[in-house]
Amino acid sequence: TAGRRIAAQLRPGGSSPIQIESDGTVF
Repeated sequence: TAGRRIAAQLRPGGSSPIQIESDGTVF
């Protein structure tokens, strides 16, 4: 879940939930 927090900070817009999930998986 830490990856999601990082992704959220990098992309506060959150317009692309798919990319956020992908980043979370990578992290």
